[in-house]
Amino acid sequence: MKRAKVKAVSASKYNGNSDLARKVRSGEYKIAVYGLGHVGSPLASAWLRAGAYVLGVDKSPQVLENAKLMCQSLE
Repeated sequence: MKRAKVKAVSASKYNGNSDLARKVRSGEYKIAVYGLGHVGSPLASAWLRAGAYVLGVDKSPQVLENAKLMCQSLE
């Protein structure tokens, strides 16, 4: 049985100075998070703290209302 080869990628490649990071922070790239539950809400929050433009989507009106209130309190 052959073993799969694994390639390691240096974290220094993604040190925040990359073109992708600049585009996310400038709003050129937009982040969409589908589902603002236990996983989606902290994920959206992390992207917001990083300076990204984030679009949150959820089927629950109550979850969306809570998300709007939290965004307004952060401004």
